[in-house]
Amino acid sequence: MANHGEMRVEFDPQRLFVLQDEDTVRLSLPPLPVDGRAEPLQIHLDLNVESVELAIERLVELRKQMKPAPA
Repeated sequence: MANHGEMRVEFDPQRLFVLQDEDTVRLSLPPLPVDGRAEPLQIHLDLNVESVELAIERLVELRKQMKPAPA
């Protein structure tokens, strides 16, 4: 995959998803520095139950296509 101005960001994977309430999981991306902005951009996506199920199914399919995990 080509690098199109991408940057690596360090984050704790366990903090990406947080249960907001019994109907919503919030995906909080690491703060994104943006040229011309004093503060980094904060991105939060709220997912309902159906969206979480679809995301899990898609991630399982993508994981099957990846290299085996190191031993």
